[in-house]
Amino acid sequence: MLLLLLKFKMMRLVYCLLVAFLVSTNLIAQEAKEGLPSDLDQKTIYFPLVGKAILPDGKPQTREERTVVRNMNTHNKFYEKSNTQLKDGIKKYPFKVEIVEPNSYEDLKGNASGYFFYFEPFYTLPKGEKASGENTYFKFPAKLIDLETGEEYIIYYEGENDVWRYGEIISRLTKKIKKSYP
Repeated sequence: MLLLLLKFKMMRLVYCLLVAFLVSTNLIAQEAKEGLPSDLDQKTIYFPLVGKAILPDGKPQTREERTVVRNMNTHNKFYEKSNTQLKDGIKKYPFKVEIVEPNSYEDLKGNASGYFFYFEPFYTLPKGEKASGENTYFKFPAKLIDLETGEEYIIYYEGENDVWRYGEIISRLTKKIKKSYP
């Protein structure tokens, strides 16, 4: 478990250093745009299912390890309900949608036409990573990523725990779309 935690911390450090390098050298080509893409009514949105957290073997030894496992257990209590809400919520969505596996973005990128719905907590919470704490609450952008160009559109900001309320996420998106596409 300790080795897993150290590996995670090292990967996080490498990721942060890589992002800092890309930003400082202007290799990140574009900024996210606010709002909806203009051709959303003509393309498919791919909504990923929320994945299950895979708990590590062995008993957590440190306080931090126990926190990670507790976060993973909490996630596993709610992720199926969230996926059911997604399946129910897209019935009211006005345009073409497809539900895809949690980690299908890389497979779709460059191989499909449309937009991928991206919300960071879909990927961090199953790993036990939680930014919000007892006295803090973080919001993350809910985005659509163009699978052909990589352009990102920030639709709105959601709280980290909203990952377990996929129905509300879809409802908010649908309302915003109905205002933009009467």
